[in-house]
Amino acid sequence: MLASVLAACAAYYPEPVEGLSDSSSWIALPLRSWLAEDRAEPEAVALCRPPDCGPGMVVGVVRLHGKDANEAEAVLNHPDRLAQALEEMRGRKSKVRTVATARRLADGPSQGFLLSLGRDDGERAVYGAALGRRDGGGLRVVLAIGDNAEAVEATARRVAARHLGS
Repeated sequence: MLASVLAACAAYYPEPVEGLSDSSSWIALPLRSWLAEDRAEPEAVALCRPPDCGPGMVVGVVRLHGKDANEAEAVLNHPDRLAQALEEMRGRKSKVRTVATARRLADGPSQGFLLSLGRDDGERAVYGAALGRRDGGGLRVVLAIGDNAEAVEATARRVAARHLGS
């Protein structure tokens, strides 16, 4: 009985994201048990709001298996396809036109990309970085999303070094 209670508590205790600068400014979120639906398994998720981290940012580490891992790996290796798909979606649901660009990232055995998604007038943009690495039968991916391209890329690389061994 005690083991069951402890296991249930562990599912709600958030795992820290390792490799974050000034980790005291980040809030670890207990999303692992809330988001797992037999697809992606969140291992660690954290967010930081300005001014503690400069620009706001969210970082996550997820594990994928099977078909989901294969599809995610294809995106990591060909981010231009993702950018093109995002641009093709523009105008369908919004009057604001968006521009998407992607640049490949590699960090040791980890592969991924830096994505920029913004308005075509240049007024606002958001950046995402993803680095992934095969791990046994699955794929572990680090994701970082924020308002500053350099900070997003640097954070993704630091977290990948700790969680993926890049």
